[in-house]
Amino acid sequence: SDPEAVAAWLYKHGHWKPQPERSPERILERDIKRTYNRDFLVNEYGEPVRNRIRYYDKKRQKQLWVELPKATPPQIKESAQTRKMGAFMDCVQIQRDIDYYNKYYNPGDPIVVSFNFDLTMTERQLLLELPDDEPKKDQE
Repeated sequence: SDPEAVAAWLYKHGHWKPQPERSPERILERDIKRTYNRDFLVNEYGEPVRNRIRYYDKKRQKQLWVELPKATPPQIKESAQTRKMGAFMDCVQIQRDIDYYNKYYNPGDPIVVSFNFDLTMTERQLLLELPDDEPKKDQE
């Protein structure tokens, strides 16, 4: 279904009304977090690298952001572990969806997806490190 069309129909027929925003500070906080999340540097391969990382400050008991050049190794490690767990939970949900589909709707062979990214990450790194005069995999 088309979420844009569904939203327009729901709003037009009075089935949804916008919630009043909390406070100007909360609105601004949300906008700042979105901006931080879209702040990227570019690496030597032309790929985006997050310029700001989110980490949990145990002393203040809250999530904070730090610019990559100013981050400490513990902040980077904590941020990476948190993001890794988020990616893992995405994979858990994908597997749950596939298992349910295979059990109740799939008339053929079960769909199987591997979540081992080691080989994929190694291949990606090797492709990035190819000399400029050699064609990359997608250029062949």
